[in-house]
Amino acid sequence: MYMFSGKTVHRINGGEPITVHAGELLFLGRGASHEIERAEYEDIAVNFIVLPQFFDMALERIGADNALGRFIANSISRAGGSDFLLFRVADVLPVQNLVENMVWSLENRQLNGQKIAQTTMGLLFLQLLNYTDRIEQGKADRYASRLAMAALRYIEENYKEASLTELARRENQSVYELSRLIKAQ
Repeated sequence: MYMFSGKTVHRINGGEPITVHAGELLFLGRGASHEIERAEYEDIAVNFIVLPQFFDMALERIGADNALGRFIANSISRAGGSDFLLFRVADVLPVQNLVENMVWSLENRQLNGQKIAQTTMGLLFLQLLNYTDRIEQGKADRYASRLAMAALRYIEENYKEASLTELARRENQSVYELSRLIKAQ
């Protein structure tokens, strides 16, 4: 996801809120659960849904011995790893230009458009490798485990009148998300 303007607040796998500002890139792992809080009129994001085979050329260029390469390889193979990578690169003009060129290429269909977008993505990834110090990455398993333990403790202490709705209220979660996290644990 590329934040074109404004900002959005995200929860990935029920974790702590993450704010993505204009010019930043958020990569989500293949199995990540993702919620976006209500955005305002000026908050505009471009969401790219990318098939795994689209990354072949990019992975050849960047390799898998870095945070971005490992993230992509793990997401494709569903091997685990981080749930997300957030690149705080709003002030990096080459990154901004590459993303906006990719959006333009996809929006204005042209001959070789897919190859152009794939090559541009490879160049984008090479640029992002220069800014690995600006990556925030996360794995929400610790949060989900803590939530599952809180659920067990709640059931143990309130077994006669326990309810998922009450537990969700206590943990500041939606009933759906709490149920999904507990089931996953």
